[in-house]
Amino acid sequence: MNYELANGLKDAGFPQKEHGNYFRHGTILHSDSKGENIIHPPADCYIPTLEELIELCKGTIIKLWILADGRAGVQLEGQSLEDVIYYSTPTEAVARLWLALNKK
Repeated sequence: MNYELANGLKDAGFPQKEHGNYFRHGTILHSDSKGENIIHPPADCYIPTLEELIELCKGTIIKLWILADGRAGVQLEGQSLEDVIYYSTPTEAVARLWLALNKK
């Protein structure tokens, strides 16, 4: 996930966690083995996991398609396979779905 997408999730109200991966000025920072942040103060925006994104989109995704080249797309109820938009990774595909579902 790139900084722009992570920051877009933050701006749209995606929950920002205390522990996990973060972007700060375009640089990814990790939590340590105890789950505590390596940096202080907290980073600019949280990078959610694919699992977190799927959980928050529960009931919306019918299928998550992953192609041999690694690109991925989500198929929604009532959507034909021809209408699925593919992104660079499964995480990006589900993040963009979350953004579409949570437009302000």
